[in-house]
Amino acid sequence: MWNSQSIVQQQQRLAHVLAIVQDLKALSMLPLLTNLDLIQEIQTISTATRPFIPSPTNGLSLSTELF
Repeated sequence: MWNSQSIVQQQQRLAHVLAIVQDLKALSMLPLLTNLDLIQEIQTISTATRPFIPSPTNGLSLSTELF
């Protein structure tokens, strides 16, 4: 017999599997990106939580400051 706890556990497992599948799909697209596309994507993601700071000494660097 199914109880509510086992149903919740199965739903959590399914959600975890679906998250992994989405990550794998995203990774499969990674080789299709050019370097510029990848840099812009990283900039977009990072600026949502951290400021984007170009560095003249080593090209690009993302700030790791915590707010």
